[in-house]
Amino acid sequence: RDINTIREKLALTKKDLYVKDENPNGVKLFQYTSADSIQYLLKTKNKEEYGNQNLQIPSLRFTNANQMNDPIEGRLLVRAFGLSEETDYKLSNFYISSATNVEDSLPLWKQYANEGKGICLQYSSDYLRKIIKDENVNSSDGYVNIFRECYIDIDPDKETQNWNKISMKVSTWNREDVNINRCIACKVRSLLQDIHDNMKELKECSGEQYEKEIKVLRVFMNAKIGYLFKRMDYSYENEFRLSLNMQDKKDL
Repeated sequence: RDINTIREKLALTKKDLYVKDENPNGVKLFQYTSADSIQYLLKTKNKEEYGNQNLQIPSLRFTNANQMNDPIEGRLLVRAFGLSEETDYKLSNFYISSATNVEDSLPLWKQYANEGKGICLQYSSDYLRKIIKDENVNSSDGYVNIFRECYIDIDPDKETQNWNKISMKVSTWNREDVNINRCIACKVRSLLQDIHDNMKELKECSGEQYEKEIKVLRVFMNAKIGYLFKRMDYSYENEFRLSLNMQDKKDL
């Protein structure tokens, strides 16, 4: 019962970070990368497949949510709730692509674009709006969704005891009402506090069943929602995640 309650609240937390069509005029996303990455993002299709012309088709490049470069990235929530990270490696059903709403940022050029010698690509606003408005993906577990990143001011080496006192912010679109951002952060903070309380009750149990449930919860938290949380130190990135859900979708 405790596990199911926690999973339901984690799902609600993810739903709050799901980008809806609140501000269609502010839909702008960019990706900073090295020049070498162009070959993976713009692929030339062969003549046999597309007639007499070689076509350059833009592609989204996704990374499995459990294969992030930063060892803390994707595991911040697990640490914050005091769950052991010692578990068998398992691929997530979710694959992600990172983007930012910041059009020209020196730190981003330096960190992600080969010390400023790389490139900054802009996603087509029409394409992004199509994802947001697609009736087939209008839930937080659709094919491709866009999510806000949530930045939390915690010590990754310590279990968080009181979420109500944690500073938190979520990424925001251009010209977006600041109250929207604050409202989302408040909802997420409240849900994380509820999850903490449920987790406390769960930890009072013991035995083989407890260990089994904790392992299930840890995998669930990492794979399904962990990639939407980062330390506050990275809030300057104003990051969004394009998330591809492969679960039960063999046609993909």
